[in-house]
Amino acid sequence: MMDNKKYNFSPHFSPLIKFGQINVNGLCSPVRQQHLLNFFLHSFFGVLSVNDTRLSPSNAKFIFNNEHSQHHFRSYWACSSSSRLHDGVGILLRNPLYKHVQTITPWKGRLLKLDLFFHQTKISIISIYYPPSGSIHQSICNDLIAKLLSWLDHARTHNYFVIILGDFNIDEVAHFNYPSSHFKLLRLLSSRFFTDHQAHSSVDDPDPTFFHANGSSRLDYIWSSPGFPAPGIFSQVVTCPDLLNHPFTDHKVLTTVFDFSSCLAILAKSRLKQKKEMRTIFSYASTSIEQWNNFTTEVDDSLGVYLDRQYNSRLDYSSLSLDRMWHALKAAIISAAIETLPFHKVSNTHRHSYSPELTMLIAINKFLDRFLYHLTTRCSNRPTQISQMTAALPTHLENLASLLPDYSVPTYSTNPISVFKSFLRSQKNLVSAFLSTKFAQHLTDSVEYYTALRDEHFSNSLGTFIDSALSVEKCSIVLDRVLVVLDSTPTLLTDPSDIKQAAITHFQSIVSPPLVHYSSIASFPVRWQQTYTPLSNVPASLYDPVLASISLQEWSDVISSMPNNKASGPSKISYEMIKHLSGDALDFSLLLANTCLSRDDIPADWREAVIYPVPKPHDFDAQLKNTRPITLLETVRKCVVKVITNRLFNILADHKILQGSNFAGLPGGSTDVPIKMLDAIIHQQKYDSTDDQELWIVSQDISKAFDSMDLNMLKLALDRLHIPALLVRFILNLFTRRNNKIITCHGNTAAYRVRVGIDQGEIISPLLWVIYLDPLLTVLNREARDPFILKSSALLNYSPLEFEQHSLPISHLTFMDDSTLIASSKSGIEDRLSITAEFYTLNNVQANSAKYVLLSSSSPSSKIVLIFHLLL
Repeated sequence: MMDNKKYNFSPHFSPLIKFGQINVNGLCSPVRQQHLLNFFLHSFFGVLSVNDTRLSPSNAKFIFNNEHSQHHFRSYWACSSSSRLHDGVGILLRNPLYKHVQTITPWKGRLLKLDLFFHQTKISIISIYYPPSGSIHQSICNDLIAKLLSWLDHARTHNYFVIILGDFNIDEVAHFNYPSSHFKLLRLLSSRFFTDHQAHSSVDDPDPTFFHANGSSRLDYIWSSPGFPAPGIFSQVVTCPDLLNHPFTDHKVLTTVFDFSSCLAILAKSRLKQKKEMRTIFSYASTSIEQWNNFTTEVDDSLGVYLDRQYNSRLDYSSLSLDRMWHALKAAIISAAIETLPFHKVSNTHRHSYSPELTMLIAINKFLDRFLYHLTTRCSNRPTQISQMTAALPTHLENLASLLPDYSVPTYSTNPISVFKSFLRSQKNLVSAFLSTKFAQHLTDSVEYYTALRDEHFSNSLGTFIDSALSVEKCSIVLDRVLVVLDSTPTLLTDPSDIKQAAITHFQSIVSPPLVHYSSIASFPVRWQQTYTPLSNVPASLYDPVLASISLQEWSDVISSMPNNKASGPSKISYEMIKHLSGDALDFSLLLANTCLSRDDIPADWREAVIYPVPKPHDFDAQLKNTRPITLLETVRKCVVKVITNRLFNILADHKILQGSNFAGLPGGSTDVPIKMLDAIIHQQKYDSTDDQELWIVSQDISKAFDSMDLNMLKLALDRLHIPALLVRFILNLFTRRNNKIITCHGNTAAYRVRVGIDQGEIISPLLWVIYLDPLLTVLNREARDPFILKSSALLNYSPLEFEQHSLPISHLTFMDDSTLIASSKSGIEDRLSITAEFYTLNNVQANSAKYVLLSSSSPSSKIVLIFHLLL
């Protein structure tokens, strides 16, 4: 046997990693253990699956522990607690793979699973020892396959790749006369499109791995799941060296070499500041008028060239598909922006910027720190690093001389080492003192700068000044970790692919789709049938102006009204770019907008969006439930929708079509009126001795208002207002067949299909919510019992004093999705709660009754119990 103590197996690795599978016929004796270790190390295995170890849990606990650090590997074991003779599996992992092991799952001495996490890749390595055919093993086989199947299902659900190594005790050729149940394991893997690497790489029949007196069989296998990120290079069968002139085992070793370069390269990049991912930011603040003029001209030229090349110049472009029209406009704008506008690249990580002099001084200080550390500590590669740093020292000293006017580079010698270290310490002390002075100056300069900036904000931007004075910070989150509950256990996910999948799962299922899809009001309770019946006093012709062609003036006005410095959609086309369109490009964008209206549809790209999670008022705490999704949509789409919204706004407001008295959603809406009314109600009940009304107030909490909207119920709410079918189809098409991606610290997630709701970032969404909620508010105004009567007096004459008394029944005060129910009796508030609960159930709205707040003027001696009477 070879003595491993004479050798230091280097921790450095090749991306080509050899996987091996061997049945060892027992591993209980120290001699056999040492022989296996020699074979593992000298054959340069990266992974070795070991079957039939026959180790007890107590024996396996300490095996190879002393060798792990010396030879840079780890061993993992699954032992049986029963007295079965042939049991036990293990896996030996070499550097660097063992560093990525996250979970270790053994099962009854027959299965062992290691989960390895790489950057954006998760791999499960499974070692399996399948019992030989026979009735006495049937229950073990069934249990083993059931457990393996559960692991494979888990891997598929959670995006793990799988590699399986083991002694299957199955040979399709040699065992051709066995019953079909004998091949169940192979059929399982084949049905899931796993790759049998030995069969895949063999020109002829695969070589056998088990030899006995009557012949040989192929019992050992290495399989990998579809799309395995490390491709198999080749497979072969090798012989394990004899032990003391006797065969070590009656099995040969099956090996397969995999190319892990992609996994390891991804890992290396992940250590470089989020892979040094960069985003292109256009610098509008520094863009000159000339550059904007060049942009405008370039867009027209690019669009003309594109259309002439792709289509006949005499073609009526309005006959093109919406997708082709959008693609032409998008390509022209983006190419012109890159060609003419200034831009810079920014990374996903924020680093505080210092002046160049201070940055250089920090670098010199860090260099001297590292140099002294390597000189005063023992490192295996110390001579190489020290020689490199010694060569770099003069450059750093010259940089220091350029920063210190009275400093000149002193002469020094690297020998003796004690004198050299004293010299470095003196330079380090000098740099540290100078750095301290510079930092103090930097702090003083920063205070003066931000003081002057606050004064400027006081004159030019009071909102910014108030935020600064109150130390109000813009809250944001970095989605680089997610806390989830798995099997009732809180688990912090840090793997990028896990984070992305958790984000998709959360935002896709944040609201469940409605259980019942209503296409008509026929199945509604009578109250809601009456409410959803189209209003008789609203003619459909009232909405004709909404779908009229957009004029160039209206289109230009809408574009000009859009705000600057807003996040763009997936195409990266900003409002600033659209505002500088003119000539042919502006006309073409108008043609696209009018074609969308005439076809009551939008381009497919406009259904793609990006979700930016923003924090709720409380701490994020790595929990996605503490975020709100803001949808970043295409800016041209939002301009088109803005036109529709403005037109619909005016018609609904001018003709007072909405009946529910929602103080939001229409022009002039404000929180001012409902707040003053609520204050007047409380003041009247408290101080008016002639008023004997009770006061009952319930503040309702509606969660995920926009996300929960049922498009079928939205259609019925739009039909109720006699909105034309063409306009209804256009509105609904904005929110169907949508795909979203989510912004994370590690890039965007894959696209997922949005199943319910409307977009938080869409311009028309607030108005649609008001329309959606109007049937409820109408019923509350019309049917709710015991409203609170708000009294008011209007002065008619000064002399003599003469007042006109008014009485206003109040059942609710609502602003957008914040509803406050008001009644003059307990039964009245119960009635309102019953009505709202019916509506919420009908419309898939999620109301969190646990967060309701009840205020009452009565002084109950016991806990108040409110009873809801539902008709659904």
